[in-house]
Amino acid sequence: MGSQRRKGGAPSGHRLTSRDWAILRLIAKVGFQTYAELRLGPIKEASRAHSWVVLKKLVDMGYLTEVKGDGDEIRGWSLAPKGAREFEKYRDNESWAVGSNAPRYRTSFRHDTILREIQSALSRSSVVQSWVPEQKLRQECLRRFHYLRAQDKSEKIGGLPDAILHMKSGGKNSTAALELELTQKSKRRLFRKFESHITNSEYDYVFYVVEGAPLLDRLQAVYEDVLENSARVKIERNQNGIYFVELSALRKNPLRAKFEGAEDSFSLQDLTG
Repeated sequence: MGSQRRKGGAPSGHRLTSRDWAILRLIAKVGFQTYAELRLGPIKEASRAHSWVVLKKLVDMGYLTEVKGDGDEIRGWSLAPKGAREFEKYRDNESWAVGSNAPRYRTSFRHDTILREIQSALSRSSVVQSWVPEQKLRQECLRRFHYLRAQDKSEKIGGLPDAILHMKSGGKNSTAALELELTQKSKRRLFRKFESHITNSEYDYVFYVVEGAPLLDRLQAVYEDVLENSARVKIERNQNGIYFVELSALRKNPLRAKFEGAEDSFSLQDLTG
């Protein structure tokens, strides 16, 4: 028996609406979305009850997969393989996360939620040409260093920033790494990470977004220690500057918030001039 058809010859069953496509496109681009994030975009006009029905429909149709936390609660959604196939042409676009593995949220959920918030804020500036998420950086790293042992691959991945920003100011292109720091880490770990960022030839400078003044003071102190005492940094001719901004200042005014370096500071608004 053939499949049932609607009046006029259209196949019966669920079909994707323009809202469905907007949801899928957004998730394909950034890799993951919480319910609260989707409520700011594609489902903001829908009632709460109906919006959950829409998302469940996309899961049941095989386009989305639910990402769950420790208590089996739904943290958000990412593309299922069927959904990823719909955006196959964007798979090699470094600023799209389509094709990335679904995140596993045990401890990094808040970190990634804030990181997407920062991406949305900074991308408002005409200076920021593209944002490459950590998922894409990890995929590229694994391709480039496929021949390394597992431990060496792990070290390479561990040195990756949370994102890479391609920027253009005054007719010149530049690349910045971005790190989001929400919790205190050991001085030894920070020292090594700063050394790696300062001497990395793949980007020109580094942005650190830090939550809270005490943590910001600590990171700046370790950074100054690295500049003064690291033999690895001292022998490097072309050093990348590291610039710090406190998270609440960035949230308040992302384009005018000052990124503070060892000798200078600037905002994204300054760069547009």
